Amino acid sequence: RKYLFKMGFDKYEETKRTEIRIPKFIKDLTAGVISGALGNFVGYPLDTIRIRMQLYNSKSIIRIFKGILTNEGVLGLYKGVISPVVGRAPICGITLAANDFCLHRLKQYRMSEDLKGIIAGVFAGAC
Repeated sequence: RKYLFKMGFDKYEETKRTEIRIPKFIKDLTAGVISGALGNFVGYPLDTIRIRMQLYNSKSIIRIFKGILTNEGVLGLYKGVISPVVGRAPICGITLAANDFCLHRLKQYRMSEDLKGIIAGVFAGAC
């Protein structure tokens, strides 16, 4: 029994040492997608309140906020959140990955870091 446990532990240690290499572009793309989704998800309640203020011609954020919580609960603030999150997340992923890709390519050129940032931003925005 001890031998079987030792064999299992040895395999675990061997697997732990094995490094899976993920390309930087994929890491950047994933980070951008996650940040885009979270950013949209966090800011969505304010969009909901803003739209309701326009719909009801109200000037009180607090009154609209209380009305949503009273009538629909917390989930009322997130009604329809899936579509913008699914639409925006890939855009953020591609933009971040393109920006980092361009910055990496510009390292070999002698120019100011500000100019490199501007060129990378223009490139990423064009994607």
